[in-house]
This record gives sequence, structure tokens and C-alpha cells, in this order.
Amino acid sequence: MYQISDVQELYRVVSRVVIAADKSPVIMKGARYTARMFPQAKYYLINIVNITDRAIVLTGEYESTLRKMGEESIETIRKILESEGVTKIEHQIQKGKPSIKILRYARNVSANLLVMATHSKMGSQALGLGATSRAIIEKTNIPLLLFTPFSREREPKVILNPSSGSKYSFKASMLAVRLAHALGAELITLYLGHEDVNTKFWFVRDYAREMNVNYSIEVAKGNPGEAIIEYSKKADLMVASRGRPGLGYKFRFLTKELALGKLEREVLGMASIPIMLIPD
Repeated sequence: MYQISDVQELYRVVSRVVIAADKSPVIMKGARYTARMFPQAKYYLINIVNITDRAIVLTGEYESTLRKMGEESIETIRKILESEGVTKIEHQIQKGKPSIKILRYARNVSANLLVMATHSKMGSQALGLGATSRAIIEKTNIPLLLFTPFSREREPKVILNPSSGSKYSFKASMLAVRLAHALGAELITLYLGHEDVNTKFWFVRDYAREMNVNYSIEVAKGNPGEAIIEYSKKADLMVASRGRPGLGYKFRFLTKELALGKLEREVLGMASIPIMLIPD
């Protein structure tokens, strides 16, 4: 069981932020949103020239074009960060498989928040998770701040915390309280289980009261995914756990694909608000 001190430390150490930079307007909005939440952090921008895509023939000219696009992406995001008061920025362009390179870079700079878009495509192609984002979400131990093509960019006044009430969800619930306190936001826990709410969330409720957070608990009805999406329309930021009850998640160390279930994939691909995802 996590202690309150662990949650306080997690929030306090959001000081080294990696942004997976590309040309999509999604990550541009995400960069602005993140800078407003954590303006004092040091930011690391990384763009990957994907040399593993078998659908294209990577000639020298094509690689040069991709690198130029990466430089433009980084420069645009750098200007966005600076306009929001960020003063500490580093950047790199690397070649390789994006998911592997981004995770390695985040570990090398000791990042405590990784910011990325769930999909770089727009329109009907933006439904679901992109291959790179899914691979990173499944493997990372670093907290993520995720933006879908549908994410609204507005000040977080209401935070939604979907929770199964499991041990995996506890840390995310406690962090949600901490964030709500820091941001002066209202917090709603959406319970996805069937046991007694008061038994499951008394510790979270007491901590919210201690932190003077306006806190309430709602019980999801019907399909959990639909309930989360519906409640997200009333909120500005979602704080959730990657973990879930069941044998599948317990065996995720055998194959990372088990780290995300159908519900998580559905919500991560379609949510209309940014999602802070907390790995266990």
C-alpha cells in the first residue's frame, strides 16, 4: 500500500519533463498545457527519425526530409514552452524505433513525466491508439501525460479519477487529490466496481478532507468505458492508473501487451480530456 508521502514526492518531483515531439497539433496543444501546469520544470524535447518503418524506402533524401520535419517540430514546441515562461529546455533528434528511443531517452535524463500524443493522425484515422504510443504506455514506469486528438485544452478545474478501487488504483487516486489541492480543482472519483464505496475509498476521502479538496464519489453504471467517456465531458483532466484487477495484468511481466486491457485502450484512444496515467 502506498503512503501519502509517496504521493507527495511524486507530485513534487515533476521537474524533468520529456515531450515526444512531432508535427501533430495534438502535441503542440499538449506542450502548452503541460507548461502551464509545470512551468518551473526542465523540458527535454525528443524527435525520432523512424528508420524501422517497412512501408517506406528510407533514402538519404527522405531521411533528410524527416530530420528537417523533426527540427521544425522541436523549434515550434520550444517557442510554445518559452511563451509560457519555461526557461530550461534541451532537445535531441535520434534515429531508430520511436518507442525504444523515447523510453531510453526518458530514462537517461531521469524524467519524471513523459508527455505524448496517443496518435499523430487526425480525423477517422485518429481513433484508437497509435503503435508507438501503445508500446510506450505498455512498457513505461514513468508517469505519462497523454493527449488524444479530441483533448480539450483548458485549465483543470475538475479532475476525474476513474478507479476500480484496487491496489493499483490507489496511488492514482491519492495523486489526484494532491493535484486537485495544488490546482484548486474539484475531484470526482468514478468507481468502476461493485463493493461498498465507503469501504474502498475512506482513506482517499479522509486525505481529500485533510487537503481541503472538494471531493465526491460517483458509481459507474452500465459499460465502464462509456461511463468514463461520459463523465470526462464534465471534467478537464483525468488521473488514472494503468493497473487493473485480474490475472492478465499480474502476468504483464511475461508479455507487455497484457499491461493494457480493452477498457484502457478504449478510453486512452478516445478521451476528450488529457490523461495523466500512473504506472504501478
